[in-house]
Amino acid sequence: MRYRKTVVMILAFLFFGLIYNNFIYSPYKGERTIDSIKNIFHTTSSKSDKNQQTILPLRKSILDENNTTITKTIRMQKLFLANNIMDKKEFTNLVDELSKIIPINRYVIHYYCDEHKNIKKYPFKTVAYGISKANLPKVESILKNDFHLKKSDYHFVISGEKIVYPHKDILTPYIGYTRKRLRGNYTYRQGMNGLQGYYDKRLSAVSDEKNRKDLTLYITADSQKKLEKELDALQIKKELKESIAVIIDPDDYHIKAIASSNRYDANKIYNKDKPNLEIHAILYLFKIGDFIKFIKDYSAFGLYEKSGIDLLYERTYDNKALGDNVKDFKVNFMQLVKMYTVFYNGGKIGKPTIAKTDIQASMKQIISKQEAESIKEKLPHFFDTMKNKNFLIEKEDGNETAHIYMKEINLNGKQYLKAYFLID
Repeated sequence: MRYRKTVVMILAFLFFGLIYNNFIYSPYKGERTIDSIKNIFHTTSSKSDKNQQTILPLRKSILDENNTTITKTIRMQKLFLANNIMDKKEFTNLVDELSKIIPINRYVIHYYCDEHKNIKKYPFKTVAYGISKANLPKVESILKNDFHLKKSDYHFVISGEKIVYPHKDILTPYIGYTRKRLRGNYTYRQGMNGLQGYYDKRLSAVSDEKNRKDLTLYITADSQKKLEKELDALQIKKELKESIAVIIDPDDYHIKAIASSNRYDANKIYNKDKPNLEIHAILYLFKIGDFIKFIKDYSAFGLYEKSGIDLLYERTYDNKALGDNVKDFKVNFMQLVKMYTVFYNGGKIGKPTIAKTDIQASMKQIISKQEAESIKEKLPHFFDTMKNKNFLIEKEDGNETAHIYMKEINLNGKQYLKAYFLID
């Protein structure tokens, strides 16, 4: 009978996990279900857990150029409640109250009141996870004042970390996302895409602590928000599937803003957001066509290699294998931006970079300053004639078309190159 109850309980929890995964996107199928099962069934212990915990240093922050916080990592705690101090009705009332402040799985009512009832007595049981420092006093107030529990009836243990995004969707998808990892009973975060993935070792709580540093961007939150707002309006006006743009400093290839209209709230990623997790500026390939006309040395202009932007999973095409069929050369948007930036800085090529690091990127002179200036004079008219041209993007699930436009802009007395990638 006990065995049957245990099996029914596990199946019920697995079913809940599968339903949960349909609403909250995880890039790894079933990960949340497995982690939840591990957490519930091997953290039912006593206060000695406090001494057994391996508390890793917090993952570092991502800041804009003005030190505005883009991502911040906070400690999370779990609540242990003494066994058998509440009956089922009273505990249900406690869950109702806690649910107003923190996310709590109502399955815990069965788990606390019925599970292990006649099998093994634990001094304490875990009843809630994901309690932030800000919510800790509120939870404790409910326990002490509303349910009159003593200090000996409950305790909190640090259980892991959570990344918060104060601006919600700013810089997504380029900021990237993270995945939960478990070390002992401690849950930490690993970067899986975008800047979070590219600089994971620098930010990570599990890397050498001496090498861990905050990551500062060349981007300001204000310039980023302004560009995102522009793209949102552009997408509606032109009925686009996605509008993408980048502002780059030609003198050093530092990216001052990079945005997409297809963003998501990084604090809570849903299944519907899955397509927007991809960074199409470095994934979509299109035939370079007439854009090749000003390019002489294909190797020097980076047509045979990645742009090198500090984002994960950049996709390129083997243009070298095409030989002289230059009309069939394919590039991604950032490769194209990198190539044309050469004409705006006197003939030097560099690596597009979003974040500041200790390594100074090198610049290489690939054409003369005179040639670069000569071509630059022709580009405004050239881009005007090209902006209505369709570029075919070949995808596994069907083709799309895009329009590409570039122009020089003045911001605070300095010239930048601004490029658009508009997907129909």
